[in-house]
Amino acid sequence: MVGFAALTATLPELESMYPAVRHLESYNHHGRVAAMVEFGLSDDFAIRTDEFRDFAHAIAMHVAAMAPESVEALLAQSDLRMPECSVADRLSDLEAVLKSSVAIVRFVRWDAESPLEREREPLDPPPAPANVIRFGTNDR
Repeated sequence: MVGFAALTATLPELESMYPAVRHLESYNHHGRVAAMVEFGLSDDFAIRTDEFRDFAHAIAMHVAAMAPESVEALLAQSDLRMPECSVADRLSDLEAVLKSSVAIVRFVRWDAESPLEREREPLDPPPAPANVIRFGTNDR
C-alpha cells in the first residue's frame, strides 16, 4: 500500500510521508542479543547532537532488552532508564529539545539463544523414478 500511495501522492505529500534523513543505531549485548533501530529525522543537525545519540543508543538497548513486537508497542512501553515515562514521552521530550521531528521508523532484534525459525519442507519422493542412461557400456 505504501508503494501505491507514493505513486499517487504529490511531492509535498511525499515529503511529509518520508523523513528527510534516516539514521541507524545498533546495540549488541555481549554477542548474545542485538538490535538495530532506524530513526527518521527532519534534518541532519539532530543526528550530531549528544541528546539524539544518547536517546538512539538507549532505544536500541531498550529493543534488545524488552523485545517489543512493533513500533507501536515500543512507544507504549516504559522506558528502561526512566520507568515513570513511556518511550513515546521520551521521544516527545527529545523533539522539544532538538526542535526537530524525530520518528522511530522500524527495528529488528536478534537473539542468539532463540531457536532458528526455518520452515522445513518435507522431503517428498520424486514424482517419477529417475531415468538411467548408460554411455559406453559393453553389454555381452
